[in-house]
Amino acid sequence: VYSRVGSPDGAIYVAAADGSNEREITIGEQPKLSLDGRYMAFHRDNAIYGRANLYVRDLLTGEEKLLVTDTDYIVGYGWRADPARLVYDMGCAISDIGRDGSAQFTLANVNCNDDAPAVNWIDGRVAFQNTQSGGGIGLLSTNGTARIFVPGTQPGDVWPAWSADGEWISFLDGTNLFKVRPDGTGLLQLTPLTSSNRFLPPGAWTADGSQIIAA
Repeated sequence: VYSRVGSPDGAIYVAAADGSNEREITIGEQPKLSLDGRYMAFHRDNAIYGRANLYVRDLLTGEEKLLVTDTDYIVGYGWRADPARLVYDMGCAISDIGRDGSAQFTLANVNCNDDAPAVNWIDGRVAFQNTQSGGGIGLLSTNGTARIFVPGTQPGDVWPAWSADGEWISFLDGTNLFKVRPDGTGLLQLTPLTSSNRFLPPGAWTADGSQIIAA
């Protein structure tokens, strides 16, 4: 699944792995699939990035639900391994919420620049970005009680995404794709773009961890 930018909401498409059978499925941008592939989180309702509302679509029934009304800025969101719950940022907090809108709680509200959460489906840790001085790619424990930064990352490193085995985090430095292990080892630049060329966020790993798909 992927989206195309358009005013005000863009459009979300689905296609086979080889690019065939492409079709539009709904209006919105930045789709994220649940682990079981049934549910899709996405944003809609505002052309200004970060000011759109957060929705969930059941891809089996086609039912869509407004999950979170954006009263500040929602930069990103990611599913737990259990598709009943997902994690999102808004304003100065990273929160955990039920797919039906129930049982919401705050994971972290240490820094207002902690954004774009991505969940490790193996152990539940949450990666995030922080673009301010002293930031980089950060990690929260599954319940948000511990907050650290991945060694070797820095402000400007954004849009973390976990490999399916939970061993790697990919991210962008604004232009190129990198990967790193959560403990900071194995840091590797994956792409060689220069000048005005750049990859777009956030990218997604294939199930076997051998490739990253990005625009």
